[in-house]
Amino acid sequence: AAAAAAPVVSLAQLAGEEEKAREDVLALEKVLLSRLASLGIVDGCLSEWHRMFVELQTRIRDMKAGHLRPQYVLSMLQVSKAQTDFALGDSDAPTAELPAGWSCHWSAEHNAHFYICDATGETQWHAPGTDPAAADTTVPAVSAAAA
Repeated sequence: AAAAAAPVVSLAQLAGEEEKAREDVLALEKVLLSRLASLGIVDGCLSEWHRMFVELQTRIRDMKAGHLRPQYVLSMLQVSKAQTDFALGDSDAPTAELPAGWSCHWSAEHNAHFYICDATGETQWHAPGTDPAAADTTVPAVSAAAA
């Protein structure tokens, strides 16, 4: 008995299936967000710490199931650790008051703090109002995870 040949799937077919799955995810996201809103769970009702807690558990579960690369999870956990270090006073982050409209963030890639001007999106390594000559002049790229 001859073995049945495995079906051949084209790259275009795979791309189409991927796009269809993405559309289904976004449609279901809208439904679920609407239902959660009905239950009183809306953006802003959870603290950033609660959100971090849920993201941590979700990423670890997904990594253990083989859906996320350990390197990605590690980089996200390093960002979360830096944020908790800063909040708990366990970091070397500058404690000086920042000018209005500026925020301090952590770059896990560079293992350093950087600053973002919220109005312009400008990023810099040195604290606003300090001497930039004393700081690294390479401006960090801001990713969604870091900001």
